Amino acid sequence: MKPTLKIKSGSALLWLLSFGVLFGSSSCFNILEIIELKKDGSGEYKMEVDMGEMMNMMNMFSGMADSTAISENKEVVSLDSLISFSSMEDSIKRKWQYPDVTSKGMMRMVMDTENSMMTVTFSLAFNDIVEVNKFNVDMNTGFSAFDSPLNPGEDGGTDMIFMGGGLDHFAFKGGQFSRSNMASEEMEEENQEEADMMKMMLADAKYSVRYIMPGKVKKVEGLDYTIEEDHSTVTRTFNFAELIEQKVDFGVVINYK
Repeated sequence: MKPTLKIKSGSALLWLLSFGVLFGSSSCFNILEIIELKKDGSGEYKMEVDMGEMMNMMNMFSGMADSTAISENKEVVSLDSLISFSSMEDSIKRKWQYPDVTSKGMMRMVMDTENSMMTVTFSLAFNDIVEVNKFNVDMNTGFSAFDSPLNPGEDGGTDMIFMGGGLDHFAFKGGQFSRSNMASEEMEEENQEEADMMKMMLADAKYSVRYIMPGKVKKVEGLDYTIEEDHSTVTRTFNFAELIEQKVDFGVVINYK
């Protein structure tokens, strides 16, 4: 069985990290996680992967090449594609523990090679924040069915690099939103080499979180969070080196009125 790098925080960013590597194995991408809540506890969950920097770098390299033939044959790609998880292959759906929730998910890909733009957005409109926890569980397993360099084969998501880690837990009650940070465990020695490799690849990658409350934020309990000028949005940004080193505390409690 292939060794895995186990990380006990970060929730859905772990499978998104794997998904991002499929597109370029590059540090040139940024991820934004967004939770927007309504007063009744419903809302929208998004994970946006911006690979524009990677696209720009690829364009720069192609321009620096001895490129008469390259430029003449360079193909411009422009697309805006929306995929419903309800239409996913059965081989993926069978891995879901919560198909009623996960089938409501959507994936949108926008690409414009001429303008160095590429984004992939995963989203879920939820009725209760508990659905986000279930959605993340399935995202850590269901996408292992994709044929990729990170997928060892038929064994499933737990053998996929960055898979098998713990999931953070979101909760909501009137006037308060919280995210509990899962405890870390010491990294196994055989996984340290993988961690060092990923740190080099993702040295410049950024991961941000944005929580949008249905009222004015009164108090935030957690490390390095910022209340934005609208007084209803709480944000935080860090780099992937911190995540890989298991130095990230995602725990937060946001009280609003």
